[in-house]
Amino acid sequence: IQCLMVFLDLCTSATNMSDADVLDRGHMFSRLCELIFPHGDFYKKHVLCLVVAFVEGMKHNMDPVRRTSLLPAIYCILDILQQHEKLQLNAMLDDMGRALLRSVYENYKKQHVYKGQ
Repeated sequence: IQCLMVFLDLCTSATNMSDADVLDRGHMFSRLCELIFPHGDFYKKHVLCLVVAFVEGMKHNMDPVRRTSLLPAIYCILDILQQHEKLQLNAMLDDMGRALLRSVYENYKKQHVYKGQ
């Protein structure tokens, strides 16, 4: 639960953290997502809310440092999702959210390759 709170703090600009703290927490959360990857079949239904929270944060002008620090974690989560979950994710978002997710997903396909253990 504490990891979820850290993630939500990073998605919102409500907390005043230094850029170094944001990058450190983003790195720790990304590492957690890498550890979840081998158990993706179990977690894939539960991580959709994390992507939705990230997109909602982007809709509300997420700080670029926060966005950059969270993208590796979001990419790991996208590695976990199958086609069914991706369709479900699209259904959970409004038009603006789908457009933002589409840009994240296109960057994910271009530059991300799973680098786990």
